[in-house]
Amino acid sequence: TRSEPLLIHSPRREKYCVARRLACRDARLAVDDALQQRQARAAQPLARLAAHASLRRAMWPQDDQSRV
Repeated sequence: TRSEPLLIHSPRREKYCVARRLACRDARLAVDDALQQRQARAAQPLARLAAHASLRRAMWPQDDQSRV
């Protein structure tokens, strides 16, 4: 899926392309890792909130009906 045609094929250019591809992959992996960590941190309070809500519904079902 190379967009540019490989007219000039020199070992230096090949090395540069490989290095750039590796750097891109490393950056993408780092970004993915950071995103996953942030999503995990964001999901923790939401999971606690959902557990609390379901527990409240289980303990006081009439409270839920009266509010709606």
